[in-house]
Amino acid sequence: MILADGVAMISLRLGGFVLNPVVLWDEKTALLVDTGMPGQVQAIIEALRELGVPLERLHTVILTHQDIDHIGSLPELQESVGHQITVCAHEQDQPYIEGEQPLLKLELPPEMQHFIKHPPRAKVDRLVTDGEYLPWFGGIRILFTPGHTPGHISLYLQQSKILITGDAMYCENNRLYAPSSRTTPDMPAALLSIRKFQEYDITQAVCYHGGVCSNRVNEQIRLMGTEMNPD
Repeated sequence: MILADGVAMISLRLGGFVLNPVVLWDEKTALLVDTGMPGQVQAIIEALRELGVPLERLHTVILTHQDIDHIGSLPELQESVGHQITVCAHEQDQPYIEGEQPLLKLELPPEMQHFIKHPPRAKVDRLVTDGEYLPWFGGIRILFTPGHTPGHISLYLQQSKILITGDAMYCENNRLYAPSSRTTPDMPAALLSIRKFQEYDITQAVCYHGGVCSNRVNEQIRLMGTEMNPD
């Protein structure tokens, strides 16, 4: 699903789940935000092909956080590309992504339990920080949005005014919601992170779970902020 010039959301299906990584690209290079579950690399490659983005153009992956449905296909993707991919993440999730610490959340449905016996791991090449500006694809602002995990980040695309939320929010029927407390270890921090989005003019919010929300995004976020009272 193309969202703007050089910006698209791809949908990865796994059973009853749909995961939504984001691709940014131009004529020379491409960037992928999150990589789905283990075993979804071919679906990613096919989605890139449908967008007219050759796999060889992919040089950067930004991980919003450590959860297995976000880092899952990264090792396979690195093998498939055939060249160095720069992996970016926040330092607080780095040890989990690199396998130095066990993933914080390993509860999966029974049919997916085999994934956690040998969870994927990958080296983080570049640490990104809150407020950091990346001069790529019209400008990317890194937003540190902890709560769902200690090192969760979201991305604001300055040219298109698109917010890539990761799991900081989810979308259902064009409505935005805070993440589930069942999968969010620090809910007060997660609610405060959502308030940070009020500082930005957002035309579309891309949620990893639920896809695109384009219905009065700024107003929804403002109302969420007034309804939240984190301890």
